[in-house]
Amino acid sequence: MFSPFRLSTLALGVLLSGSLGACSTCPSGACAADTAMQTQVESRIDAVPALDNDDINVQAQHRVVYLSGLVDTMAEAHEAAAIARQQQGVRQVVNLLQERGNW
Repeated sequence: MFSPFRLSTLALGVLLSGSLGACSTCPSGACAADTAMQTQVESRIDAVPALDNDDINVQAQHRVVYLSGLVDTMAEAHEAAAIARQQQGVRQVVNLLQERGNW
């Protein structure tokens, strides 16, 4: 049985996966900046061998970076969030990463 927290996290993930792909509401140039920011954060996470980056999903919208997926430890989740926070232009990081085995 899913806890209310896990269900809300899952619902948010589904919502983000459908809404972040469309940039029709972005001010001029904002979508390109978000896409570049997302790519840069993904690259920086990919450069860290300890992170199982295949299971980390990065989305950016309005300079907010959303991290979702599964990691081996919560320390990895915190490390991925720290990497995202270091990216120039990031206003906020929403860390929805979950530890494997806790589902």
